[in-house]
Amino acid sequence: MSDNLTQKPQPAGLRTVTAAASSPLLAVRNVDVVYDKVIMVLRGLSLEVPMGEIVALLGANGAGKSTTLKAISGLLKTEDGEVIRGEIMFRGERIDGLDPDRIVRHGIFQVMEGRRIVSDMTPLENLRLGAFTRRDNEIAADIDMVFAYFPRLKERTGRAGYLSGGEQQMLAIGRALMARPKMILMDEPSMGLSPLLVKEVFGIIKRINRDLGVTILLVEQNARAALSVASYGYVMEQGKVVLDGTADELRDNEDVKELMNEFYDSLETRDPTEREADLFTRLPGVLRAAMAAPAYAERLRGIDPAAITNRAALARLPVLQKSDLPALHKANPPFGGFVPQQARSFARLFISSGPIFEPEGTEHDVWRSARSLFAAGFRKSDIVINTFSYHLTPGGFIFDSAARALGCAVIPAGPGNLDQQYELIEGYRPIDYCGTPDFLKILLDGGAKANRDTSSLKRALVSGAAFPMSLQGEVKSRGIDAYQYYGTADLGLVAYETPAREGLVVNEGIILEVVRPGTGDPVADGEVGEVVVTTLDPHSPWIRLALGDLTAILPSSSPCGRTNLRIRGWLGRSDQTTKVKGMFVRPEQIAEIGKRHPELGRLRLVVTRVGEVDVMTLKVECTTSREAIRDAVTATLRTVTKLGGTVELVTPESLPNDGKVIADQR
Repeated sequence: MSDNLTQKPQPAGLRTVTAAASSPLLAVRNVDVVYDKVIMVLRGLSLEVPMGEIVALLGANGAGKSTTLKAISGLLKTEDGEVIRGEIMFRGERIDGLDPDRIVRHGIFQVMEGRRIVSDMTPLENLRLGAFTRRDNEIAADIDMVFAYFPRLKERTGRAGYLSGGEQQMLAIGRALMARPKMILMDEPSMGLSPLLVKEVFGIIKRINRDLGVTILLVEQNARAALSVASYGYVMEQGKVVLDGTADELRDNEDVKELMNEFYDSLETRDPTEREADLFTRLPGVLRAAMAAPAYAERLRGIDPAAITNRAALARLPVLQKSDLPALHKANPPFGGFVPQQARSFARLFISSGPIFEPEGTEHDVWRSARSLFAAGFRKSDIVINTFSYHLTPGGFIFDSAARALGCAVIPAGPGNLDQQYELIEGYRPIDYCGTPDFLKILLDGGAKANRDTSSLKRALVSGAAFPMSLQGEVKSRGIDAYQYYGTADLGLVAYETPAREGLVVNEGIILEVVRPGTGDPVADGEVGEVVVTTLDPHSPWIRLALGDLTAILPSSSPCGRTNLRIRGWLGRSDQTTKVKGMFVRPEQIAEIGKRHPELGRLRLVVTRVGEVDVMTLKVECTTSREAIRDAVTATLRTVTKLGGTVELVTPESLPNDGKVIADQR
């Protein structure tokens, strides 16, 4: 969006803030809203909603859209906000200043951002709650009507907190219908939903408007979805309306088209074959640049970069284990001989645990992370609070540079110091959060306990720690739409979560492989293995860096429309080295046994302790139970590990597909 839409030429027929109908059901006239007596959020806002229509209210995060709905529904009072000028008229009566329950009785019901269903109640109990102002005997019939629009809700008899995001949105809309409203205010109904669910929910919104004649004021950041059902729309910026027109007029406006962008750039929707060709066209040049560094020159000795033009050729190059970097850096500081440039040529120089020394390049969005923020809903002019550390490690700078690449303003908060964090949040009202999921919970819990206002936070990009389903649900219940970032200090962004919520999409400009732990051999799609990444940055290249993390490649492209590979996410660690009878046994040794016996399937070494003695049992998938095979594998086990153990032959596909080759059960 431009800084000031009204300064741009407008297409014929587009106008600024004119009456959408002669007798509107709702009229907001020259309204100013402040929070905490001093923070002005709405400035002279005017809009009108005709009876029986769907009107869209569009704009970037922080434009004032949700505040507008709260001013209409009377909910400003719950957040120390108030209308200080102007008037809000509904059916010819002034309603600003009324309590929320009276506004509901007038016929206005708000579907809050983030759904806000009662998670401990069943869907049916939530629907009955929506009818709390009614005294008629037709409530049961209206419940049947809601189930007709949303049949899957009728099948859900457990607690509403276990519903999917799409089902929770359906329940929130159904609960609003139970109040028999004349007008529904909908706040970001697409938030956190996959594109398929967005299409389904908005189709139902259109049907409800058509069938029941309910007037709808629809607040959305997803302009494309909103304008697909609305007849008229307004665009907000910095607390005021800067543009309005019919849905067709707005769709043709260049500034509104920017709001309608679903993807960070065209790279995300390329044909997969085009992407693959581009990656491997660029790879030989990156290999030549890498071989200017002494360590890579030695590792890649005899390799012809021009011959590495596909995944099969890449798989023949040696794997570099990230766990080996501390020793390599210590032996040849600072970068172990793997970086072709001198340290003084970089913008910043960091150190991470290990220690591992890491340089920051001078390029724009050097860690290639902006697209992950965009997928999470971060947009230009958002205020972002970044709680990753800026001290010595690159974490804070990774997300800082990504947010600024999008045009966001960044609060470089770092972790800790909760009192100052709350001062920053209450003063600047950031919409977006970057940090670990654990610290987000600490912020929210501490704020609730200390009566500090963290309600401005609506979106989060989290990394650096596990984000279990239980915590995801808790964060969502507090009105925050959180997405996962998978990356490292060396590589930057590797993969990221999208609104589809089906795995993580691999970043552009990198080649990701999933290999059998302890080897460089790629596994079949769907099989769990270790993440190996090759970057195409000639200034600081990484060639087949094994991260020690387990994942699996998902079939087909994401429903969100991005066409790159998808992975299941973080599935644990692949570094399964263990010590048996005082000697180390490593995954690569088990892989070597498999190479010597290609007739076998998966292998797993199980280490137990019997009578205070370590015991090894190698379980191998095999189509036959012949003693000769058992004896041969037993001999190979002793030869490779220098330890004795037993071999157990099991049926094919019976061992878990979890990437583990050593299971230490002691």
